Amino acid sequence: MRTVSPYQPSIAQWVRTSTALQIATVALGCLLSAEFASRFALSSTGATVLWLPNAVALSALLLTRSSLWWKFGLTQIVCELLIGAGALPLPQALGFAFGNLLEVLLSAYLIRRWCGRNFAFSNLREVLLFAAVAMVLAPGVASLLGTWLHYSAAAEHVSFLEHWQTWWLGDGMGMVVLTPLLFGWLREPTEAPLAPTRSWLECSLFVVLLSGLLYLLLFFVPKPDNAWGFSSMLLLPFFLWAALRFGTLGVSLVGCLVSLLAIVQTYHGRGVFSLLDAHIQAQLLQQCLATLLLTGLAVAAIVNDLGMKYRSLEQAEQKLEVAHAALTVLNQELEVRVAQRTAELERLATTDALTDAHNRRFLMARAGIEIAQAQRQLHAVSLVMFDIDHFKHVNDSHGHNVGDRVLVALSNAVRKELRLGDTFARVGGEEFVMLLPRSDADQALLVAERLRSMVEALEIQADEDLVLHITASFGVATLSPAISTVDALYVAADTALYQAKDSGRNCVVAYKAPSEPALTKLA
Repeated sequence: MRTVSPYQPSIAQWVRTSTALQIATVALGCLLSAEFASRFALSSTGATVLWLPNAVALSALLLTRSSLWWKFGLTQIVCELLIGAGALPLPQALGFAFGNLLEVLLSAYLIRRWCGRNFAFSNLREVLLFAAVAMVLAPGVASLLGTWLHYSAAAEHVSFLEHWQTWWLGDGMGMVVLTPLLFGWLREPTEAPLAPTRSWLECSLFVVLLSGLLYLLLFFVPKPDNAWGFSSMLLLPFFLWAALRFGTLGVSLVGCLVSLLAIVQTYHGRGVFSLLDAHIQAQLLQQCLATLLLTGLAVAAIVNDLGMKYRSLEQAEQKLEVAHAALTVLNQELEVRVAQRTAELERLATTDALTDAHNRRFLMARAGIEIAQAQRQLHAVSLVMFDIDHFKHVNDSHGHNVGDRVLVALSNAVRKELRLGDTFARVGGEEFVMLLPRSDADQALLVAERLRSMVEALEIQADEDLVLHITASFGVATLSPAISTVDALYVAADTALYQAKDSGRNCVVAYKAPSEPALTKLA
């Protein structure tokens, strides 16, 4: 995701608001860098050790849309003609200008084609492709034209191949030294990868140590018998340090400063390269600087790429944690819903839909548990069954809707009279059963009689203008040696209920075994 800093305008905004300023800046950069090259970076063959104007132009092309490239190309040609004015014939100056333009356009086109518009030296592939294109391929092709033009103008005391090699490496080194620095400084800021924490102490230590080593390597006149040889490779740890801790921009800045200092000091006859033979001095200087810079850029790109991947993994982990938390919440909600739904299904499976009393299945299961417990602990269990008297007449006279209201009102009234451990169930159309744990026959009869009286006195508001009075007949059975199972207890209570109906209804009858003299009746 791209983000724009409020303190650094994007290059795209800069182009839209002030194209003329950008062109002027590119022109100024080309002229100044060409002046530096002509003054300090000329080799013994006449080729430049470090040609920087092409790097300025390439940076402009990589930072802008391809539709604007013609403006920078024209600017570069004008600058090349100004640079060669007075020193070169016009045809030769034009040839050099078009050769450099070819180099810049070819580099920009191939980098864009192979790396895309998001090219930013952000991974090893981009660095290697940049080196292959901007240091090897494009300069190699363009320098052939430049060397040929140079040889066609005057005879040279060095071979064509040696001159072309120096010219080629000079153009390539200019690209490698300056393009990453300008590109990294001017390009539109993007979301930075994770970077290590740096302190002012570390930065100060880096500057002090690097300055001391550069002084030893570049700011003295070595003796012929005490040359440091390849001691310039002592700079490699500093390039690696910059790559690991300061990124691509830090490596580019260090590389640019070291390259410019090395060229200037070598030109003045100081430093480790001043004792080398003039024919190989430029090439060894170029090769050393290229090795240091490309190594630093490659390591910085690897570190940047790893940092981006680490951040992507961290972001993916954060998203995974968020998803896991959301999944946990959803799972908890699902468990609650499942529990609620299970409880609801259990309630529906064990409850009468009309009266909200338990159904026969639940009653029989509960009765089995209570009877088994009563037989182990030797306490009583009773069953009271009752039936609304003449309920068919209610339905026939007032309709089934009124009959349903009667059943609901009766159930609500009975539930209020039960104890906490009692079970109330509807087992038929107008038949109800109460399971009374720890209640013997006498206690069950009292409960039944109390319910009978309550039902008889009950006023049921069946409709706005209709108040009904009903009665009920009750049968009571108690667990005994002769009645020791659920079915036996249920049949006994049902038998007692029919005896109550045969005895005139609106009464309570207790079941007696066949060996007993008679049934007990309470009116």
